[in-house]
Amino acid sequence: MEKFLETFLVNYFLPILAIWLLLFIFRRQKKDFHSHWNGLIPDFHFSTEEFYNRLKQEITEKGVHKIKLKTVLHKQGNELYPSRRYLRAEWKGLQCDMCFAQFGNSSFASWWVVTKTPLSKIVVTRLPLFGGWLAKNLFPITFYKIDTASMFMRLTHDAVLNVIDDITRDAGFRFNNDERKPILQDVFKR
Repeated sequence: MEKFLETFLVNYFLPILAIWLLLFIFRRQKKDFHSHWNGLIPDFHFSTEEFYNRLKQEITEKGVHKIKLKTVLHKQGNELYPSRRYLRAEWKGLQCDMCFAQFGNSSFASWWVVTKTPLSKIVVTRLPLFGGWLAKNLFPITFYKIDTASMFMRLTHDAVLNVIDDITRDAGFRFNNDERKPILQDVFKR
């Protein structure tokens, strides 16, 4: 019986435990919420596909190199719920998911900016005893990081508002100044 337990432990339990620990440590990048915005356009309908095409053009014309644009699907609930299409812009560890869709007799637009924590920082942070200290020193939050995150948010926010202003011009609709402001979080926990 003792030999069986030893064989089981060495051949099955420890490898499974090691794989589980590796999966836990090296899971997908962590995403921290940075900012978001949404707005309702009453009694207005417009094609989501056309909105995304105009938004892609608007972002591309800003001249920021290496912004990747693609459409992604987000579930509206659990796996049984349908998905909603978003346009995603990715740049330097930042991601903005932008949505335009119908809501009853109206349309709405929204966006969510998140920062992606690199896997190397996650691994260092999880080191026992000094991981947090080491991560702060190896991956400092600099003014550059804060500024570029804010500029990326501003770029995508302005692009969304410019497209909305353009498509609603004939309808005489415009968000007021308070409705145009994004909601910010202190993602860097300064």
